[in-house]
Amino acid sequence: MRHSPEIPSNPDNSVIRGLPVLAQRARQERFCAGSSFRGKRRCGRGARGHGAAGAAGAAGAAGGGRGAAGRGDAGALPAGHLPAGTGRSARDPPERLGLHGDTGQRKPVVLTGLELGTCTTKWTVDYLSQAEGSKEVKIHVSAVPQMDFLSKNFVYRTLPFDAFVRRAAEVKHKEYFLTEDEKYYLRSVGEDVRKVMDNFLIQVTGRKRVVLYSPRDAPYLYLSGSKSEVLDVDNPDMEKYPLFVKAKRYQCVLEAGDVLFIPALWFHNVISEEFGVALNVFWKHLPAESYDKTDTYGNKDPMAASRAIQILDRALKTLEELPEEYRDFYARRMVLRIQEKAYRNDYG
Repeated sequence: MRHSPEIPSNPDNSVIRGLPVLAQRARQERFCAGSSFRGKRRCGRGARGHGAAGAAGAAGAAGGGRGAAGRGDAGALPAGHLPAGTGRSARDPPERLGLHGDTGQRKPVVLTGLELGTCTTKWTVDYLSQAEGSKEVKIHVSAVPQMDFLSKNFVYRTLPFDAFVRRAAEVKHKEYFLTEDEKYYLRSVGEDVRKVMDNFLIQVTGRKRVVLYSPRDAPYLYLSGSKSEVLDVDNPDMEKYPLFVKAKRYQCVLEAGDVLFIPALWFHNVISEEFGVALNVFWKHLPAESYDKTDTYGNKDPMAASRAIQILDRALKTLEELPEEYRDFYARRMVLRIQEKAYRNDYG
């Protein structure tokens, strides 16, 4: 059984002095769209990275289930170090940080040592309760730690924000909807959350484990739409999901103040190991016309991808007119043509 190494963080990040949007908002001690608040819980089934649909919602940057600890081909990610003298800082646009475009550098990386302001120490349960007050928020409530976003093993409930924060920080609840140890997840306290492509997941307070899988491993993740059917990926059912062992797992543990870059299309799974607050900064890295303007949460595929999938569905429907032997032969020819024309040979 192989050990899955953690994602390396940057060893010396003195050049980086903050993040766009985040530092300003944190120093102003304000909440914004893209904040998430969790008690100790595990997110549900696997969510695709931000090319199309992080199932747990824009604010949570949560994928599903758990990671595949000790299984599959484990690999480490490149460190997030920006060499001294580069003149780059995290205030720069993502493309200057090497996190933009088709450069071969679009892999997850943990950034540490950032100046995020007083939020990492000030956003306690008492402070959060007072800051946002009794504004009502809609939350996910589940009787089990693993929220499953395919079978929907949770219910939606509404609570005043201050009451929610205090409940989320409890281990056992005196007041509850389902059980005394129910788990909570708040998508956002903002009104307009856009989960658009690339993402900085900023762990403001608390601690969480994040497991990621490359989009290249999609064939091994047993997708239902954009989500994985593998719920407990630390201990997957290998009889039901035999190919899952081939998926290469990447892992990191985010402490308060750490920032994880999650590129578009990467599958990600999150375990909140204690009560915490996370904040996401999303940005579009494709031309504006690539996105569906009606997609509030950024959960839809790029427009061109949607059209291609529709065309493929029509082609498969047409193949049904052939006898089985012919259908099998031409389907295999289609797969080979797609591989020849669309697959990247250098996709690591």
